Amino acid sequence: MTSWCTNCHGSARASAGISLTTVASVRTHQFAIDEVAGTGTSMPPGGGPSSAERARLTEWLACGAP
Repeated sequence: MTSWCTNCHGSARASAGISLTTVASVRTHQFAIDEVAGTGTSMPPGGGPSSAERARLTEWLACGAP
């Protein structure tokens, strides 16, 4: 989250009104995060994590983002 998401979705910037700076906020948005950045690749725009990193994100989210 810190490497790829919070630059735009941090408390200071909160792109699209979505801040991902806490585990609670990530859990709230976990299905959307997986859709656009885990199994999907539309986030972050212009590139981003490797396929392996996206797979780890999907797994982490599926486990409830512990």
